[in-house]
Amino acid sequence: MLDVHRDSIMRLSVRVGEGCAHLHDRLMRDLQVNLIELDEQWDFISKKQRHVKQGDRDEFGDVWRPRKKPC
Repeated sequence: MLDVHRDSIMRLSVRVGEGCAHLHDRLMRDLQVNLIELDEQWDFISKKQRHVKQGDRDEFGDVWRPRKKPC
């Protein structure tokens, strides 16, 4: 689409991501965090959804839930 090899795009993406991580690590210091809030949390019970078979318990598989967890 842009006539640029995908490996070049991936190398650039990794470089930008690493730069963002370094900037974040440098700027985010000495924060007082009392509560971590996530929009949602994915988890699974016993096995991932793709491995659930007919006859398995109803609660087995993927679980999505809103979550607030104190630190």
